[in-house]
Amino acid sequence: MTMIFQDPMTSLNPVKRIGEQIAESLRIHMNRSRSEAMAEAGDLLEQVGIPEPAKRLRQYPHELSGGLRQRVVIAIALACGPRLLIADEPTTALDVTVQKHILDLLDDLRKERGMSMILITHDLGVVKGRTDEIMVMYGGRTMEKAPTSTLFERDGLHPYTEALNATIPKIDTPSHTRLVPIPGKPPEVIGKITGCPFVPRCRYSTSECLTDMPPLVEQEKRHLCACHNPVSTPEGIKAREANQNAGHTPAGLDMKEFETSATQADTGEL
Repeated sequence: MTMIFQDPMTSLNPVKRIGEQIAESLRIHMNRSRSEAMAEAGDLLEQVGIPEPAKRLRQYPHELSGGLRQRVVIAIALACGPRLLIADEPTTALDVTVQKHILDLLDDLRKERGMSMILITHDLGVVKGRTDEIMVMYGGRTMEKAPTSTLFERDGLHPYTEALNATIPKIDTPSHTRLVPIPGKPPEVIGKITGCPFVPRCRYSTSECLTDMPPLVEQEKRHLCACHNPVSTPEGIKAREANQNAGHTPAGLDMKEFETSATQADTGEL
């Protein structure tokens, strides 16, 4: 098992050449000689699509672009032939075009090597066409888990998943349309969280959500959700209507915040 971290500049040692950093794990974990490790390091650079691999082996991280540095990190992660690769926001610091190249590369390498991959990201658009299953987490807890196709067909059963889907820009929306934000702010996870961690930002919340953390249960086949009032269910519809009539949720969230966001998204007002 290996891991790719968010920022390649902080993942790589700035005072070591690229070749040395890749070869190190091969020498330590695979018992390769120095010459064998350097030869394999060059092969790995070629596999991840870095041009002139022999030249890159002698360079330092600051001499490479952000996209090339990320490819070096991927090469290091693949060096010992892992069965599981964990990619934590692997494209955060890259522009959109380079992001696609890196994600395509990871997908191709996964298929070629027959390994599994866990892709950690806040962008549902990134995982839509690249994963078999999605687990949505919030405040350190699992909110929803389903096959990728199922989750996107339903826009999610959990209010947080629904809110995340609403923040994704749509190609058919008018120019200058505002994105739909999620009201409030993420929870403080240092202390113990009572009840559902999403309750301060949820339009479907009830008093039960303030005190009881809902268990992760199967709502539909292979579709698990941790919510007392899942979206589009009778309980969810009832809870949302009650909050709209009251003007606020049991947690004190003004329902007008959702109305304002929806209006701006529909009209494109600035």
